[in-house]
Amino acid sequence: MNFKLRVRTWIAIVSTMLVLSWAMWIFLNYVPFYLPSYMVWGGILVIGGGCVGMIFPVKKFGFVTRKHSAIAALSGLLLVVITILWPPSVAPSRREYQRLDDFLPRFQCSEYHQEIASVSAKTMIEAAPKVSLSDIPTAVFLLRVRAWAGGKR
Repeated sequence: MNFKLRVRTWIAIVSTMLVLSWAMWIFLNYVPFYLPSYMVWGGILVIGGGCVGMIFPVKKFGFVTRKHSAIAALSGLLLVVITILWPPSVAPSRREYQRLDDFLPRFQCSEYHQEIASVSAKTMIEAAPKVSLSDIPTAVFLLRVRAWAGGKR
């Protein structure tokens, strides 16, 4: 009886890990891996599990007593606090001087955007000059916010 329970537990753990690994593989295709972000969200998840365990101790997840659940919640909180207080890595600008470098000489993150289009390069080059800022709703909104913040209406 005890052996069957252990086998079932291990099968549940391994299958859960496989499903989580698959979900992470899918997720990483859309969101790049950034360890501090995962640490914060993992800590929040542990805090939530610990808080639920303090109300309803769940032995399957290792929360045998409310004390174990409280320790888990405090551990998650500690992970979140340490991650938030950890100094971010910064990088200097590698491009030629721009006016923005006077205000932000170093940055914490960078972005790269890529979109695959099913048209020829010639068609794309011909279409690019025809697009204006008024065709991009987000740009219109951001320019209105900028004008409002600058005192122009």
